[in-house]
Amino acid sequence: MATIVLMIISIGIATLLFVGALLWGMGGIDDPLGHILGVFGPPILAVLGVILGIIALVKRRRAFIYPLAAIVLSVIVWLIAGLIVTG
Repeated sequence: MATIVLMIISIGIATLLFVGALLWGMGGIDDPLGHILGVFGPPILAVLGVILGIIALVKRRRAFIYPLAAIVLSVIVWLIAGLIVTG
């Protein structure tokens, strides 16, 4: 049950980070690397975490680590993208 909740939370956080990165583009920031990393990085990591979590659930292994890692990595990638965009 906790794994499914973490999967939903990871998708929600990835969506928020995606929208936040889209707002960088509206602010007139033209760094394509940071913008692409911020827009596509968190959703890709969240989907990967969900897929790996489902595979682990099917194999009856510990599955909560995959969506949890996806949340942490999504935030880290988004912060790095923000540093690239502003720097």
